[in-house]
Amino acid sequence: MTTFSLSQNEKTRLLQLARDTITSCLVNGRRGQKPSTTSHCLRAQMKKYQTIEIEILKEELSCFVTLNSFENGERQLRGCIGTLEPRKGESLLKNIISNSLMAAFHDSRFEPLQESELNFIKIEISILSKPVSISYKDKTELFKKVSGKGVILQSGYHRATFLPQVWKQLPQPEDFLRHLSRKAGLFSDDYLTASYETYEVYAFEEP
Repeated sequence: MTTFSLSQNEKTRLLQLARDTITSCLVNGRRGQKPSTTSHCLRAQMKKYQTIEIEILKEELSCFVTLNSFENGERQLRGCIGTLEPRKGESLLKNIISNSLMAAFHDSRFEPLQESELNFIKIEISILSKPVSISYKDKTELFKKVSGKGVILQSGYHRATFLPQVWKQLPQPEDFLRHLSRKAGLFSDDYLTASYETYEVYAFEEP
């Protein structure tokens, strides 16, 4: 189980951090500094927020940053990038800033976010617990162990993950794992012979 606990004010400040990171990079681009210079934006934001007084930001924790668009009245994914485990010495602060930039400008599934879209997106942050390997005898046991959790599927060099939030779109375990198998670049039925890790998230989103 995750043991993270943040006040509403702390959640708001972390979401503001993510939005400010994306906005600042876009504004710098408009002033002649290319938004694609992610490393410049990362350094600038790390310097700006290095003294922020939220203890969890100092910890070595991984996260995903998800952007959802509501421009057409429907919730649509606009970008999602994260890390399953933090690199040694990397703080949650760095991971939120880095993943915010990557989700906005470097998710290969989407065009880079434009400044005109800022008012139509909501940002979600998911802080991850450490993944745990699972074993299973058959489909029934596998479905039981992964249901409702974040899931990492691996088969050889193929690897992919779905956050727990994806269960809302794919509530049936078999459908969930078939889609995850395809995301990993495998055939749908390859999920039956894959290995798995599960994790939980502490997720919060802009209102």
